[in-house]
Amino acid sequence: MIRWFLLSFLFLAGCASTVSYDYDTTASFADRQSFSFLSPTQQATTLDSRRIRAAIIQELTNKGLIETATDADLLIAYQVEDARRLESSGFSFGFGIGGSRSLFGISTAPPAREVKEGRLVVEIVDPARNEVIWRAMSRRNLSPDLTPAKRSARISEIVKEMFQNFPPADTR
Repeated sequence: MIRWFLLSFLFLAGCASTVSYDYDTTASFADRQSFSFLSPTQQATTLDSRRIRAAIIQELTNKGLIETATDADLLIAYQVEDARRLESSGFSFGFGIGGSRSLFGISTAPPAREVKEGRLVVEIVDPARNEVIWRAMSRRNLSPDLTPAKRSARISEIVKEMFQNFPPADTR
């Protein structure tokens, strides 16, 4: 019984979505044929930024969109947001004693540390309205110890997951 429960839990954990989506249900995506990127700030382009941009271009061209420098139907913005979470490891120990009118207990907390992560966020903007009409956020993170080839492959994999449901089904 316990074995079945653990296998079910692991299967369901493996099926958990690593990407969250949101989009404007009033926006039409069917007539969009071209895209361009919103101009980044005047900072130097990082290695990962170039990899992300290349992966986005690949996914959008696979969906039949054409990259253009002017008069694009969609504008693409992306960023890596910093996120922090607590991660604990080990186990805690506790015991307690009690009588009819008094209780006493003590326990130890498992060791915890704060982990800083980066999450990729891609937004698609309607240039006519200057409003975000589609957004995806990946919950997967890049490990700093990946080789450049593995890092490029991981970024491509993450971006592919993000664009799996783009364009959204017409809900109007």
